[in-house]
Amino acid sequence: PDTEMGEGNVILEQVIVEAGCRIGNCNLFFGGSILGHDSEVGDYNSFSVAAATAGYVSIQDHVFMGVSAKVKDHIVIDSYGFVGADAYVNKDLRTYQVLAAPRSDILKDKTSIGMAY
Repeated sequence: PDTEMGEGNVILEQVIVEAGCRIGNCNLFFGGSILGHDSEVGDYNSFSVAAATAGYVSIQDHVFMGVSAKVKDHIVIDSYGFVGADAYVNKDLRTYQVLAAPRSDILKDKTSIGMAY
């Protein structure tokens, strides 16, 4: 009852949205993804299969979370962030930053807007 959700969201099978979450509009949650308690999601984000956040995470707009990407608690991902498959977000991401596994380093020579999907 304390979770808020906007319009046009697509939530596929076995997705978990924990208590106290706020979800904006037109987000896509693929199967098995998890949104931890008290987290906020803006608009037009994509959570791939098994992408997960811990609690109190803030994801702004147009963020892509790759397959099995994980986000530590109390993290902010600014708009247009790109979290690659199996990456672990352990610090805030600024607008357009890209985080890639295996070492989960921020790629300084890449921007999310310029990547081919």
